[in-house]
Amino acid sequence: MLERPLFLALIAGVVTGQWHLVIPLGIVFELLWLDSIPLGSVVSPQASFSFLLLLPIALRYQWPSPSPYMLPLIFAGACAYLGAWCERALRLRQNRYLETLKHWCVQTSHEGNLPERLVAANIFQRFLLQFACFVPASLFIQYGTEALLRHDLLLQVRLLTWPVLYAVCTTGAIFVLRIRHAYDFFLASLLLPCRLTFFSFSYFSCYSFLVCHHWVARCSLSHEVKCC
Repeated sequence: MLERPLFLALIAGVVTGQWHLVIPLGIVFELLWLDSIPLGSVVSPQASFSFLLLLPIALRYQWPSPSPYMLPLIFAGACAYLGAWCERALRLRQNRYLETLKHWCVQTSHEGNLPERLVAANIFQRFLLQFACFVPASLFIQYGTEALLRHDLLLQVRLLTWPVLYAVCTTGAIFVLRIRHAYDFFLASLLLPCRLTFFSFSYFSCYSFLVCHHWVARCSLSHEVKCC
């Protein structure tokens, strides 16, 4: 359950009491990654990573409208795929431990506590990886948001509300299909409305976000790797 943004939003709401801030963010990331279910050895985008990156921004600035969150949200969404790539690389690196464990199992005399040491090494390496990913990304999104706010570059669109963003993010159900042609058809269906409503920055920002998400999801599908 800790992998689901909506569950993390419930925990954050209980701890902070800022339900009007954390629940909308949890809903947005939950809808975007409805297909993000880490089953077996498949490494899916880490939606909880994105939520935890954007949570301090929401608690600090407490913007009532979702439009100022759009640029930080795009960066946080990209970090979900970065976290998945790092997790995949770590698992592939740890595959070498399998042969060591097999060799230890076939020995007649099991000297030492090799399984315990491998588990401890895995926990330590995972901690270092998550720390090395989260801290730089968190600092970048914090200082980046400050710089954008200082130069008045954050989106300020009155028509972009949370229900509108929820409706846009429900397209995450399309990515559950895991069919490349469905992704291409979805992108083509976005081009005409985006062109017709180009005058509206609220629609344009939402469509731009979805196009970026489509491109990353398509690349992730073509390079999907299963790790032991």
